[in-house]
Amino acid sequence: MRAAKIYLLILLYMLAPILCVLLASAVASATGSRLDEGNAHPCIILGCDFGWLLYALFVSGWFVFLTVPTGLLAIVVTILVRGFRRRVHS
Repeated sequence: MRAAKIYLLILLYMLAPILCVLLASAVASATGSRLDEGNAHPCIILGCDFGWLLYALFVSGWFVFLTVPTGLLAIVVTILVRGFRRRVHS
């Protein structure tokens, strides 16, 4: 069960930027606000402007180019370490 938690955390790390983009897009769509990488646009929710937050969440999607390769590397290293430990303890 411990290995499943490790792989789940690595997967969450890898997909976090995509989840941020999806969240920002959903909020902008629900409020009828404009959302793009060019600039922050006003997004008024309950009297507060969340445009900059949505912009930051949306642009953080570019981190996927860092998190996916490093996450895949982490998975490979985890598999190798687990295999080595299993072989040594056998």
